[in-house]
Amino acid sequence: GDIKRAKEELNIASNLSPEDIKYHFALAFLYLSVKFYDDAEGEFRKIIKIDPENLIALNYLAELYLLDDKIQEAIAIYEQIAQKKNSEFVHFNIGQLYFRLNKFDEAIEQFEEALKINPNYVNAVVGLALVYEAKNNLEDATKQYEKAIILSPLDTRLYRQLAVLYNKQKRVDEVIAQYRRLLELAPDETEAYIGLAYAYIWSKKFENARKTLSEGIKLGKKLDQFYILLGITYSEEKNNKEAESSFLKASELNLKNADAYFYLGAHYERTGRREESVLNLKKAIELNSEHADAYNYLGYMFADEGINLKIDFPDIGGIGSGE
Repeated sequence: GDIKRAKEELNIASNLSPEDIKYHFALAFLYLSVKFYDDAEGEFRKIIKIDPENLIALNYLAELYLLDDKIQEAIAIYEQIAQKKNSEFVHFNIGQLYFRLNKFDEAIEQFEEALKINPNYVNAVVGLALVYEAKNNLEDATKQYEKAIILSPLDTRLYRQLAVLYNKQKRVDEVIAQYRRLLELAPDETEAYIGLAYAYIWSKKFENARKTLSEGIKLGKKLDQFYILLGITYSEEKNNKEAESSFLKASELNLKNADAYFYLGAHYERTGRREESVLNLKKAIELNSEHADAYNYLGYMFADEGINLKIDFPDIGGIGSGE
């Protein structure tokens, strides 16, 4: 009742003083409060018609377009704003929207415009990194993240993203360095221990991998993943007893972790326990019918026996089973 009465009174006031934008603003905010977005858009348009330079109304209009997923329309409004107020924030917003549309060259242009205004604007640097990564230009993406870290050395997400990029380029020493720096800033970062352990395993620094995993296990999170990695480490060291113990521990900690059963099955196959291997590989596929590694491993095991997995193991379903 109060909203209806307020609307009626504001409409009367705006009709009496149609050029007075404060009544249109009041109506627009009233409509926003009750989520009448089309009506709010109409009021902001009236304000812009009266005062084309009104940045507040333009900003709200752009945000309303975004609520309705009208990205191209929002870009057009932000470009109007940029002509009136050349701000790094506006160019950054436009760049983000072009990125959402997969218009990467236009996004790069806007992020670079933002950096011309403010060379230290880290969000625009990260924006460039994301665009280059989406274009699979890992070298330039890496350079932008390296620059972003200089500008914002306490932002842990930057170290994480840079480590991922180094990993894609198989720059394992730099992966290790980034995860170590990340753990200095965030010693409780579970994913950093996992990433660092992977890198140590990849570079065959198994003692370092075990030490890293032992530290990570103390956090008490994602323990099944830690024990899988510990099992992989022991397996690489040919310590079959500890490898089996670790994989079993992982499967006990999380009965639905398909990877735990896959690695346990692969371990049993390597150590000559074929029946147990098949049982665990089948379990991995039961838990995850898209587990390509488990399905392929079974295929490899029976390749010389003329067995068709889809026919002879119909209960496991899996990739290519038609289910």
